[in-house]
Amino acid sequence: GADGTLSSAAFLADVWRNLALAQLVIEDLAQSTRSAREASAQNPTVAETWSTLALIRLSADDVEGAWYAYGEAAQRQPDSLEVLTGQGFTLQQAGCPQAALQVFSAILNLDPSNLVAQQQYRQLLQVQQALLRSLADPNNEPATVTNDCRILLPGVTN
Repeated sequence: GADGTLSSAAFLADVWRNLALAQLVIEDLAQSTRSAREASAQNPTVAETWSTLALIRLSADDVEGAWYAYGEAAQRQPDSLEVLTGQGFTLQQAGCPQAALQVFSAILNLDPSNLVAQQQYRQLLQVQQALLRSLADPNNEPATVTNDCRILLPGVTN
């Protein structure tokens, strides 16, 4: 480069991000996390580096870490369907079905042909309808509806 370096921060971030994804494939979550964090440090302005970290955190069942990283990605690329989809899956994994349903509905408003959003929306809607049917059935013992949302997410209600 012009500054005497052999490669740019963007290139190094891509290398670290690709390494993180390869490590995720072999389920080395600790090393994958370190590589994704290095990618974010090399080029913190790129949404893909944050989305990669979020995916890894979600794979490690760290929904709070995933939510934070997807939030960082959304700040950098607010119109990204990939980021919205990741947020929907994070909410789903966190046990926040109402919030996840809202996210997948928003994706379908932006892209009605999005197959992933269609499938997740349908699945979440079926779960909600089954719960309502069981609550309305007088033959069932009284059920208590619990909020299973495992994390407190800013702006998310369940």
